[in-house]
Amino acid sequence: MKSKLTIYVFLFFLAFTNSQVLTASVADTTQQEPYLLFGLEDCASYSYNQTNQDYSEFTAVSVENTECTILSVGTLGYLYREDPGVNMHSCTPGVNNTVAMCVSADESCTYMPSSTRAVKFDIEVSPGPNGTGAISTLTFYESAPPNFDWIDGPSGANNYPTKYALRVSLNGSVVYEESEISTTQDWSLEVFDFSNVDAFTVTQTSTFNFELVAYCLTGNGAMLSVWDLDEIMVKGACDNIAGGTITTSDELVICADDGNDDFIDVELSGNIGDNSAWVITDDLGNILALPPAPPFNFEGAGAGTCLIWHLSFTGPLEGAEVGSNAADLMGCFSLSNPIPVERLTGTDCTGCEVSGGILVGGPFEFCVEDGVADNIGPDEIVLNGNSGTNSQWVITDDQGNILGLPPSFDVVDFDGAGDGTCLVWHMSFDGNLEGAALGNNAADLQGCFSLSNPITVVRHNPVGGHLIGGPFEFCVGDGIPDFIGAGEIELFSTQGPNSQWVVTDNQGNILGLPSSFDVVDFDVSGPGDCHIYHLSYFDQLVGLEVGNNISSDISGCYDFSTTPIVVFRNQPEGGTLEGGPFEFCVGDGIPDNIGLDEIVLSGNSGASSQWVITDDQGNILGLPPSFDLVDFDGAGAGTCLVWHLSYDGTLEGAEVGNNAADLVGCFSLSNPIAVTRNQPMGGTLEGGPFEFCVGDGIPDNIGPDEIVLSGNSGASSQWVITDDQGNILGLPPSFDLVDFDGAGAGTCLVWHLSYDGTLEGAEVGNNAADLMGCFSLSNPIAVTRNQPMGGTLEG
Repeated sequence: MKSKLTIYVFLFFLAFTNSQVLTASVADTTQQEPYLLFGLEDCASYSYNQTNQDYSEFTAVSVENTECTILSVGTLGYLYREDPGVNMHSCTPGVNNTVAMCVSADESCTYMPSSTRAVKFDIEVSPGPNGTGAISTLTFYESAPPNFDWIDGPSGANNYPTKYALRVSLNGSVVYEESEISTTQDWSLEVFDFSNVDAFTVTQTSTFNFELVAYCLTGNGAMLSVWDLDEIMVKGACDNIAGGTITTSDELVICADDGNDDFIDVELSGNIGDNSAWVITDDLGNILALPPAPPFNFEGAGAGTCLIWHLSFTGPLEGAEVGSNAADLMGCFSLSNPIPVERLTGTDCTGCEVSGGILVGGPFEFCVEDGVADNIGPDEIVLNGNSGTNSQWVITDDQGNILGLPPSFDVVDFDGAGDGTCLVWHMSFDGNLEGAALGNNAADLQGCFSLSNPITVVRHNPVGGHLIGGPFEFCVGDGIPDFIGAGEIELFSTQGPNSQWVVTDNQGNILGLPSSFDVVDFDVSGPGDCHIYHLSYFDQLVGLEVGNNISSDISGCYDFSTTPIVVFRNQPEGGTLEGGPFEFCVGDGIPDNIGLDEIVLSGNSGASSQWVITDDQGNILGLPPSFDLVDFDGAGAGTCLVWHLSYDGTLEGAEVGNNAADLVGCFSLSNPIAVTRNQPMGGTLEGGPFEFCVGDGIPDNIGPDEIVLSGNSGASSQWVITDDQGNILGLPPSFDLVDFDGAGAGTCLVWHLSYDGTLEGAEVGNNAADLMGCFSLSNPIAVTRNQPMGGTLEG
């Protein structure tokens, strides 16, 4: 029913026929064998948009022929898995640089029919013109690689499945089931021939359900267990075409290099078709020969496995050429079941009695490229049951290519080998041995030899990658979130199944372990600078915790990105001012400065600083280098504020005339110190001069509206009467209350006095020139007091 194609490819030269192309001369009617091909090229698998849970891209290409069976994909229109939210898929490099699908496998080594991990597809079969329809063949490529490799995703060790099963149901009843089929570690073409299974032929439209599931993990301890599939093809049968059944009673394991003919005769039955041919392929389906008829002589063909097929066809047939692949045949044809022939050479043939023995130990895992030697201990692998004159230890990669031929396995340092998987073998041999050289493949060894079972060595080489972006600078502590944009740091060249973003201070102490660098708000971190790293690692790490140091406290297989991205967190402090408040009497020509030690600044920080003088509305009046240099005398009356400003980087808006509220940058202002500027104005008096005739008993008052005061200002005011020498004669509450009649002859002056704060010397008998305080006198109004005397007559 099924042909198993293994991973090894061998050259096969057969002298069966001189013909290189198989042709037939038939009528002009062209018949094409119908098929459905799930190419899987449109595979998409990303977690952010959940395409890894969506199988709808896996539709099939259909090639139809109305003269043959009609095939179509069932109701869904694509292949699927149960519970896709759990049973997701990935994408991996496929056959011949195509794209393939990667799915999970069952852990148990007991096959479980109807497993939820199975890949399923429903094929609807409709009869052709002759009243019947049939599925003739299922082919696909499978691989259970030792290392998974996901497109646009990680790669790493695979706890690969060792077996798979196929189950086909029709109307709920199983019509075909085969399990315990071995998987291969490289792409292998799997062929299932149903041409002789009656259940696959129907007389009415019917739907077949196919299930493919991998299971029985190898148990190497890797975290993931995946199976790769590609190029799934279901072929339908044409009318009256059957490749037939071939059988043989000859030995199918031969010694192909002993000089003796190795003929294998084949009997054919049940074949139907206008034309017939014999085809020899290798185990990948590549056509090696098109011999005319059995028996077939395989002597001299070299080591390997080949397959004998019978081919029936009607009409033109394309692709039947040496060098082509049987899977690419095009036309109305049918292949028989294959007969595999195993061709032995050298030591594998009878007469060579050596044994590579059995190795016990491992598998081993090393973290390589860290400068620490990675050797297997001398007692960690035990060799039993070996025999032969000579022996040799062999190190290969997972494809069998020879990497080393050490005298003992324990002298091999795997540290410099890079990421990957290698195999440790023991080889016993007698006589001459050919091909045991670095770079050759162990499959090409020639002579009397035997290899033990291999011990797997998985070499982990995590690469933290390279970060591009930054450095970044934030003004923190202002309540405004400070995030790095998602596209502002780029990560390149990482390697390893696990990754983590790490934020440290500049000493390597871990501050945070965010899911991504763009979710970190640096505003709440306070001042300083921190470093952003990307970390790649295998398995578990010890010590990856906030508070630990990345240089001394972490152990495991890991690697940090080459250089960190630096984030500068600036948080300037304007500081605290102590001193004041201050009060000056300005405009009197006397300098009004704050003493150098009258304001004390503390607690300030920042790359740059500036003293700022504003009015009480925050409008900038001055930007002096120091507060003690400011002379407030010329500033006029009012209140101003003294501030200390600290800032980092560029500061915009720090100009006279702007408002401090409009400053832009990373800055901080201290508390303000108030400076009150007092400038009283005695004002202007209009009226007079006045002249009174005093001493006649008639009151001499200035009328309340005969003197007009304007332009005065100040917290307090007082009317002042002096003589013409400035001696204070009176301090009336108002000028109109003064009765000059009793003052006697002379001249006096009326003044208006404005002042702020305390005023000294404002007393009758003092002189106005001796007043002390913050004050201002208006212009004076003269009052002349006349008092004529008629005199005294005597006589």
